[in-house]
Amino acid sequence: MIFKSKPFQFSFYIFFVLLGCQTPYNTNSRIPSTSNSESPLCQIKNYPEDRFENGFVILDVLDEKSISHNSNQNKILKPLMCPEDIQKVQSLKLSPYKPLYNFKEDRATSAQKAKLRKSLQISETPWLDQKLDVSDIKDSDIVAKILQRYVYEGWFNQDQSAGKLNYDAHFRKNSVRHWCQTPWLNITEKGREAIHGLTKEFPIRSTHVYTVPADVEKNEDAVTWGLAFFNKGICQQYEQFFKQNGSMIPQLKNQSPQFVSPDGSVSFKLLFNTMPDWKNKMKGQWSSVDGKVEAYNWWAHVSHARQDDGKTEKDESLRQMMNVAHVQMDIALKDSRLQGTKSDVKHWVMTSYYFDLNYKNEFLDDLDIPEVLKHMRPIGLQYGLDAGESHIFKDAKNNHFPSSKKIPLGEPLPPELDRLQTRLNGPVDNISGSCLGCHATSGIRFNERPMTKKWPYPPMVFTSQAQYNEFQKNLKKKPNITGDFDFNMQLDKAIRNFLNSKRDKIDQIPESQK
Repeated sequence: MIFKSKPFQFSFYIFFVLLGCQTPYNTNSRIPSTSNSESPLCQIKNYPEDRFENGFVILDVLDEKSISHNSNQNKILKPLMCPEDIQKVQSLKLSPYKPLYNFKEDRATSAQKAKLRKSLQISETPWLDQKLDVSDIKDSDIVAKILQRYVYEGWFNQDQSAGKLNYDAHFRKNSVRHWCQTPWLNITEKGREAIHGLTKEFPIRSTHVYTVPADVEKNEDAVTWGLAFFNKGICQQYEQFFKQNGSMIPQLKNQSPQFVSPDGSVSFKLLFNTMPDWKNKMKGQWSSVDGKVEAYNWWAHVSHARQDDGKTEKDESLRQMMNVAHVQMDIALKDSRLQGTKSDVKHWVMTSYYFDLNYKNEFLDDLDIPEVLKHMRPIGLQYGLDAGESHIFKDAKNNHFPSSKKIPLGEPLPPELDRLQTRLNGPVDNISGSCLGCHATSGIRFNERPMTKKWPYPPMVFTSQAQYNEFQKNLKKKPNITGDFDFNMQLDKAIRNFLNSKRDKIDQIPESQK
């Protein structure tokens, strides 16, 4: 799910992209790729004295720009791209990423969208229009399809000249609903890339959903990148954390902020994989044998390596223009008015979807969207942390081992395990985790020195309600080490970036750029 993580090696230096930064070492290097024929790798490297989260600091921009901070001297922020990548961007007519930091929509725009929703008979809370109960598997299937339609509406009718096949023009502006994004996710080697604002996650592995080529899995050459959106309710709550330009509100520097999403809150995340030559390597899974159908895809400035293992082309900070396949989508909904939701998890439910050539969602038939998005199959719906509180839908494949018994990959889980004991989990996620189990960790690592041994270290995911309750109980005995981010993992990461940037002196970069 969003920013799911596990420990791994980091490099012992930071990469700054600010050429105006005064540092003792500075190299400009063009490093050709030996592992991907799509474009060579390029990187401008600067070595400052301080480390940021033991990794890199990167600001990926498409166009050179002048920025200023607390001095009169402007600094020049230059693109990370090679000339070849810039030429590809120009030939494909790609637009730069423009973050959606408009947390409060102006009245005129809001009224215009409301009028359009009314004319199109689009509901603001469609999951409440029917008497649905998420503890019932049939109702859960309906809720998952309603949510899928909800997050697709309004993204594909902005540029009629571009058409539905110009995928890279999509998810930039919505005509019927207010959506925003999380600031402070630009920095580090996992930070937003320059075309769509994707952030880096972890490698894909073979699961019960997809079979990944052995060499790709061994070399960790297929990393996932994602882009998340939040609806009006969450955007309004973001105003207590961020200014309209994305800068962090200064008062947070000495506070442990609380974050509570209102009823009707929805977030969704599009996940793309960077496997080189995916159309051939995943033929029959992400592309049809005859080549007529393939996963929804974008061009993005990304790295496909997992970590820096001493080989130049494996350095995870090195990016290149790649065509990336959309293989998973996650949606989260909070609404206490929806029957079957549980107060133990603050009335959150989560759904996950994966690309399936053999599936088509009839609920989306009349929606004017790219046809390939109708092949995103809902896996199930999770409404609690315990076994039996995830519904896995008929014929869907789930990425979770619910018992110690190892089932060979490619073989279906026994029905008694798959339907009763398993927990919902997407194909690119940690196989031992779950959607809600990951997001339940949001905020509990928040403190001035997050992720250190001095504090109680939480699990990467919670596997039961009892485990979650016990950890929360122990936290109450240790004040001032936790904030509550209400299952929002992107906000968790943003706050940690903010605190670490204070400690590690990256003040050369204006907050609105981070």
